[in-house]
Amino acid sequence: MKKDLLKEEFKVVEIFRTVEGEGRWVGLPVVFIRLEGCNLRCSWCDTTYSYDGKSYTVKNLYDILSQVKQYNLKRVCITGGEPFMTENLDVLVKVLLDEGFYVFIETNGTMWNEKFREIKKDNLYITCSPKPPF
Repeated sequence: MKKDLLKEEFKVVEIFRTVEGEGRWVGLPVVFIRLEGCNLRCSWCDTTYSYDGKSYTVKNLYDILSQVKQYNLKRVCITGGEPFMTENLDVLVKVLLDEGFYVFIETNGTMWNEKFREIKKDNLYITCSPKPPF
């Protein structure tokens, strides 16, 4: 891995170990990386703190990777807010994939990063949870 990649910075709300509560991998242990920012303001949102602009810490990729590895799990879920608001999300995902993690991205489906067309990995999963008008 290139050393300059490790300096990439991300607005991280929290990183924690939990049990997947939705989708195909429900019941399995997973590390969540919750990134800051969301382009929607759904009235039922249970993570409004992820987009208040105050509840995050700027972390570099090295720190994120170190924290994720401490949990000794192979599944990582990147969520938000809306993770695709993070311009360099592809860098985080590529590094996690290169480190052998299964990466799940939970998105509201309103944004996309064209750089993801280039990522051809069997262990990358994108889950779209569309949101109706609020």
